[in-house]
Amino acid sequence: MFGDPRLQMTANVALPLLHSLVLLIVSSPGCLSAIQLPHPGNQANVATGTTNLTITATVTTSPTACSWEGTGLSATEFYSSLFGCVSSSTATHNITCTNSAGVIMTTLTYLTSLTSNSTVSVNCDLAVVTTLSMIVKDCKPNMGSGVIATTNPTSSCGFGCTVQYSCATDHTGNDVNATCQEDATFDNDPVCIQNRSLSPEAIAGIVTGCIIAVAPIIFFLIPICCAEICCCAFTILCLSWGKKKYTAGRS
Repeated sequence: MFGDPRLQMTANVALPLLHSLVLLIVSSPGCLSAIQLPHPGNQANVATGTTNLTITATVTTSPTACSWEGTGLSATEFYSSLFGCVSSSTATHNITCTNSAGVIMTTLTYLTSLTSNSTVSVNCDLAVVTTLSMIVKDCKPNMGSGVIATTNPTSSCGFGCTVQYSCATDHTGNDVNATCQEDATFDNDPVCIQNRSLSPEAIAGIVTGCIIAVAPIIFFLIPICCAEICCCAFTILCLSWGKKKYTAGRS
């Protein structure tokens, strides 16, 4: 799950916009490396069916007001200098806020899985401080040379989907099982190496090809060779018989 602290992915933002400092953290155990913001494209991949996606921001330097805003989420204020922190909850989102010695920490949690690409932003003093785009997609199995992949389920391979990898008969490798992670990648990859020796099927094909290529040559050469052999044999026989007759007549 995205809230697992053992594999937490963090991303930092330091933008001195309107006297506010925002630290954006994407909690995602499926990501094998941290994404630091600002990041090229400000994007994070999310597997289809992922639930409890959590994004946390830390704001300092005393902004006047800050809010969360994004796809399916109206501008929801989580802090104001007048009222302090404000937490809220809906059927799809949960927002928390704490203020400790001027350091404001807020968390946005998606209670339901994302079904399409979404964008979320942290706004302070009516201006967008930072934006994160979430690209929702299925895990795509490795389809390299010699790799055979069987997914379960076979239709949409979202979070938790499994794939069984095996190698083709002309490749060498071990069978591998992998699971789709929250960042839309599998946690394991197969290694299939093509065999250098020829397979029985390849050898049979080569033999068949040679027979097909040589057959016409044999078909034309046999009559020619037979005719030459018969002719030579007949000549030798005639010469030998004639010599015997001539010798017998003289004696």
